[in-house]
Amino acid sequence: MESIGDVLNEKVQENKAIKGKVLGFVQIPRWLVFSTEFSCYEKCVFSILVAFQMKKDKCWPSQETIAHKVPCSISTVKKTLGSLIAKGWVAKTHEKGKKSNVYYVKKLVVAKKPAY
Repeated sequence: MESIGDVLNEKVQENKAIKGKVLGFVQIPRWLVFSTEFSCYEKCVFSILVAFQMKKDKCWPSQETIAHKVPCSISTVKKTLGSLIAKGWVAKTHEKGKKSNVYYVKKLVVAKKPAY
Protein backbone atom coordinates (compact mmCIF):
# COMPACT_ATOMS: atom_id res chain seq x y z
CA MET A 1 0.00 0.00 0.00
CA GLU A 2 1.37 3.43 -0.99
CA SER A 3 1.82 6.14 1.62
CA ILE A 4 -0.06 9.43 1.28
CA GLY A 5 3.29 11.13 0.60
CA ASP A 6 3.99 8.79 -2.32
CA VAL A 7 0.52 9.41 -3.76
CA LEU A 8 0.93 13.19 -3.44
CA ASN A 9 4.36 13.11 -5.06
CA GLU A 10 2.98 11.05 -7.93
CA LYS A 11 0.12 13.52 -8.46
CA VAL A 12 2.52 16.47 -8.41
CA GLN A 13 4.68 14.80 -11.07
CA GLU A 14 1.59 14.10 -13.20
CA ASN A 15 0.42 17.72 -12.87
CA LYS A 16 3.79 19.18 -13.83
CA ALA A 17 3.15 17.95 -17.35
CA ILE A 18 -0.11 19.92 -17.56
CA LYS A 19 0.65 23.41 -18.87
CA GLY A 20 -0.84 26.21 -16.76
CA LYS A 21 -1.82 23.90 -13.91
CA VAL A 22 -1.60 25.58 -10.50
CA LEU A 23 -0.08 23.33 -7.88
CA GLY A 24 -0.11 23.71 -4.14
CA PHE A 25 -2.50 23.71 -1.25
CA VAL A 26 -5.60 25.55 -0.13
CA GLN A 27 -5.71 26.85 3.43
CA ILE A 28 -8.95 26.13 5.23
CA PRO A 29 -9.13 26.99 8.93
CA ARG A 30 -9.55 24.17 11.44
CA TRP A 31 -12.67 25.81 12.90
CA LEU A 32 -14.37 25.50 9.49
CA VAL A 33 -13.26 21.90 9.04
CA PHE A 34 -14.65 20.93 12.46
CA SER A 35 -17.71 23.20 12.38
CA THR A 36 -21.12 21.58 12.74
CA GLU A 37 -22.79 24.73 11.37
CA PHE A 38 -21.73 23.90 7.80
CA SER A 39 -22.80 20.86 5.81
CA CYS A 40 -20.21 18.73 4.05
CA TYR A 41 -21.32 20.24 0.73
CA GLU A 42 -20.97 23.77 2.09
CA LYS A 43 -17.43 22.98 3.26
CA CYS A 44 -16.52 21.45 -0.11
CA VAL A 45 -18.05 24.19 -2.27
CA PHE A 46 -16.50 26.89 -0.06
CA SER A 47 -13.10 25.18 -0.34
CA ILE A 48 -13.44 24.93 -4.13
CA LEU A 49 -14.21 28.66 -4.35
CA VAL A 50 -11.20 29.46 -2.14
CA ALA A 51 -9.03 27.28 -4.39
CA PHE A 52 -10.21 29.10 -7.52
CA GLN A 53 -9.85 32.46 -5.83
CA MET A 54 -6.15 32.00 -5.09
CA LYS A 55 -4.68 35.48 -4.35
CA LYS A 56 -7.51 37.39 -6.01
CA ASP A 57 -10.58 38.70 -4.22
CA LYS A 58 -12.96 36.95 -6.61
CA CYS A 59 -13.37 33.85 -8.76
CA TRP A 60 -15.74 32.69 -11.49
CA PRO A 61 -15.90 28.91 -11.83
CA SER A 62 -19.06 27.68 -13.51
CA GLN A 63 -21.57 25.73 -11.44
CA GLU A 64 -20.79 22.76 -13.70
CA THR A 65 -17.08 23.04 -12.83
CA ILE A 66 -17.85 23.26 -9.10
CA ALA A 67 -20.15 20.22 -9.37
CA HIS A 68 -17.40 18.26 -11.13
CA LYS A 69 -14.80 19.18 -8.50
CA VAL A 70 -16.93 18.44 -5.38
CA PRO A 71 -18.32 15.96 -6.94
CA CYS A 72 -22.08 16.47 -6.80
CA SER A 73 -24.98 17.51 -9.01
CA ILE A 74 -25.42 21.03 -10.37
CA SER A 75 -28.67 21.34 -8.40
CA THR A 76 -26.73 20.56 -5.20
CA VAL A 77 -24.21 23.28 -6.11
CA LYS A 78 -27.03 25.79 -6.66
CA LYS A 79 -28.64 24.92 -3.34
CA THR A 80 -25.30 25.01 -1.51
CA LEU A 81 -24.27 28.35 -3.03
CA GLY A 82 -27.66 29.76 -1.99
CA SER A 83 -27.04 28.60 1.55
CA LEU A 84 -23.51 30.05 1.68
CA ILE A 85 -24.82 33.34 0.30
CA ALA A 86 -27.64 33.41 2.88
CA LYS A 87 -25.11 32.78 5.67
CA GLY A 88 -22.96 35.67 4.39
CA TRP A 89 -19.90 33.59 3.50
CA VAL A 90 -20.17 34.11 -0.26
CA ALA A 91 -21.46 36.97 -2.41
CA LYS A 92 -22.46 36.49 -6.04
CA THR A 93 -22.61 38.95 -8.93
CA HIS A 94 -22.53 38.74 -12.70
CA GLU A 95 -19.94 40.82 -14.54
CA LYS A 96 -20.20 41.82 -18.15
CA GLY A 97 -18.11 39.62 -20.39
CA LYS A 98 -18.06 36.65 -18.00
CA LYS A 99 -20.05 33.53 -18.84
CA SER A 100 -20.20 32.44 -15.20
CA ASN A 101 -21.24 34.20 -12.03
CA VAL A 102 -18.51 35.97 -10.08
CA TYR A 103 -18.09 34.84 -6.48
CA TYR A 104 -16.56 36.81 -3.62
CA VAL A 105 -15.53 34.65 -0.67
CA LYS A 106 -15.50 36.07 2.85
CA LYS A 107 -11.99 36.39 4.23
CA LEU A 108 -11.32 33.71 6.83
CA VAL A 109 -9.77 35.62 9.69
CA VAL A 110 -10.18 34.49 13.26
CA ALA A 111 -9.51 37.11 15.95
CA LYS A 112 -9.43 34.63 18.81
CA LYS A 113 -9.07 30.90 19.17
CA PRO A 114 -12.50 29.32 18.60
CA ALA A 115 -13.88 26.52 20.75
CA TYR A 116 -14.41 23.31 18.81
